[in-house]
Amino acid sequence: MIKFRKYFILLLIYFVLNIILSFIYYFSNISYSFITTTIFIINMIYIFIINYLIAKKIDKKGIVLGLSTSSLLIILLFILSLLFRLNISSKTFIYYLIIILISIFGSILSKNIKK
Repeated sequence: MIKFRKYFILLLIYFVLNIILSFIYYFSNISYSFITTTIFIINMIYIFIINYLIAKKIDKKGIVLGLSTSSLLIILLFILSLLFRLNISSKTFIYYLIIILISIFGSILSKNIKK
């Protein structure tokens, strides 16, 4: 059984970082493109770490595990974008493709590093 405590702590750190960045953007003169780029990088690091940790615990191939976790995340993001009526553009598909690649890379790297 996977213990969810460290995943919860990682999720809490993720939300706190995003909230801090939101406050920095709101109360300062930092550009919107810098904040969105920083949030994008934080998202990708978070996805990589989560897939890395999950792949250590589950006994599947890295590519299969990366595809399955990223597909669940993409389905969730797609449903959220439909609920909030966000525009789905080519940038969105590129973002989803990067999520898939980062998930697969994190899972593969976890399987290939000696324990």
